[in-house]
Amino acid sequence: MSMKELAEHIIYVAHKNKKSITNLQLQKILYFTLRYSVPEIGLRAAIKTYDEPFLTTRYGPLIKSQYQRFMGYGSSPIIGDASQHEEYNALNKMILELLNKDVFALVASSKSNDFWRRHEDEIVKEGLSIKYPIEAVLKLDTNNQERLVNYIFAEEKTD
Repeated sequence: MSMKELAEHIIYVAHKNKKSITNLQLQKILYFTLRYSVPEIGLRAAIKTYDEPFLTTRYGPLIKSQYQRFMGYGSSPIIGDASQHEEYNALNKMILELLNKDVFALVASSKSNDFWRRHEDEIVKEGLSIKYPIEAVLKLDTNNQERLVNYIFAEEKTD
């Protein structure tokens, strides 16, 4: 499980359903899919997937490696084969719903995150790219917030 595999799966779902997907769409769908993934794939899987942090940009969060991977397409749809990753199949309905949204509505919505708003001046005026901590990405209920804190502290003890 990784951000690369989630990106591949999102592209696979788009192509399988005869939907086009641009790099900007991919970035926003990566963000929202991971943000709301915990009820579908579980907290542990969501944490494992987040192996590369989102960075702040004027257009909301992006995963640098995946942005660079598809940068050559510009604003054109991403073409070519993509792999299905079965561990993400529970996210397919959400992915399809996001593919049907206007990409600039997704951009605006992604910038409404408290983390992005808190750093807006640094992002817009100074062009800084700041790493999103996992707790700023995942949308968690109280029970999952406590589990995330316990998971983070358990990881720190083993480092």
